[in-house]
This record gives sequence, C-alpha cells and structure tokens, in this order.
Amino acid sequence: MLNLPEKGIVAVFLGVLNRYQGIDLLLDSIRLLSGKGAPVHFLIMGFPEERYRRLAEEAGIGHMVTFTGRVDYGRAALYLSAGDLAVSPKISLTEANGKLFNYMACGLPTVVFDTPVNREILGDSGIYAAYGDAADFSSRIEALAGDGDLREALSKKMTAMAAAEHSWLARGEKLRQLYRRLIGNRAVRNG
Repeated sequence: MLNLPEKGIVAVFLGVLNRYQGIDLLLDSIRLLSGKGAPVHFLIMGFPEERYRRLAEEAGIGHMVTFTGRVDYGRAALYLSAGDLAVSPKISLTEANGKLFNYMACGLPTVVFDTPVNREILGDSGIYAAYGDAADFSSRIEALAGDGDLREALSKKMTAMAAAEHSWLARGEKLRQLYRRLIGNRAVRNG
C-alpha cells in the first residue's frame, strides 16, 4: 500500500506540511543524507503535500520520500507503526508539539530540534539536534538509523513514558490527586 523499501530504515513524520513545521529543513536534511548514501527512507504523512513532493523531486531526493497526503487520524498509529524512528523538525520555540505524544505511544525513537517544549515532552528520551540546523538534524537521524540497540532502548523508554506520564489513566490519576489536595486544603481551612 505504501510501497516502502524492504531494506533500510524508515523515518516517519506526521503533521501539517509547512515551513513552520520544519518541512523545508527536513527536506534539506534528507538531501544531506542522500549525499552520504544513508539507507533511510522517509514516510511523510500530511498535507498539503504537492509542493513538497515537487521540491523533493527537484532536489533529487524523491526516491527517498513517500508522501501519503492527509491521513485519517484513526489510522495514524497504523501508518506510524511502519517506522523505525520518527522526526519532528518543528521550529517553534514555544508552541506544543503534539505529534510527539503519538510518536511516544508508538514507541518511536524521535529526532527533534533542541527546544524547551521538546525537552519538556521527551526529557532524556529524545535525540536533540541544534536548533534549526539541518546538517545536525541529518547527522542525528543518520546516527540513530545506524544504531539498532539505541533505537530499541529508546523505543522501550518512550512506550513506558507514554503509559506512565501521558496516558488517559496517568493523567486522570494526576487530576484525582490534585483534586484531593485541593479538597483537603479547603477542608483544613474551613475546619
């Protein structure tokens, strides 16, 4: 269905395709990886994809990228499971990066730019590239792609972190504890 290569590493991206999400930097990184002969294929899920599909072809990296276009959110985990690692080159220094929660839930070791938001979400489970540096981003992808043991260790860590910190059950328990503290403090003040 996706026509992904049988050999090599698949890096996945899920999100809106625009400069703000770092897609231009990602294409630069892929071009750099292509020059090194890195066996990494990119599954880029999102829209609008036509401009980026054209840019990939013009850069000579079309063979390294599969663009899916819009993916129904209910099927996102299925598509993400085709990956060996994930990337999020988002360049915002302050806005949330929700795709990281999907990556974590799927156990995907993830390469991101070093931003406060990404650090807050991934902690020591992320692979961080210098902010806005396509060359460093490509080097981090290449290193992670070449280290199966690290990918496996990070995958386990990401899955455990998703369940322990970001699942509905974990968030519900945090809310329950907060309400108990608030009610307890109120009872003490009123007692």
